[in-house]
Amino acid sequence: MKNFLKKNHTYIVAELSANHNQDFQIPKDYLNTAKEYEADTTKVQTYRADSATLDVKNPYFIVSLKGYFAQKYLFLNKRF
Repeated sequence: MKNFLKKNHTYIVAELSANHNQDFQIPKDYLNTAKEYEADTTKVQTYRADSATLDVKNPYFIVSLKGYFAQKYLFLNKRF
């Protein structure tokens, strides 16, 4: 850590979003770009799915996909 605390050094933090559509190549490319631009570290943004929406029960918050989540509300009370 002492190496990063030098005077006249700006500590660069690249931030990697959790939003990559399950395509592992996207975060890999991002990390390579952060390295290319000499970022000192990378902060990985994480979240739980139940914290990404409001606990609202109205038609605007119903998932319109097929399968397990079809016609369920975006906010689920149970953990996976």
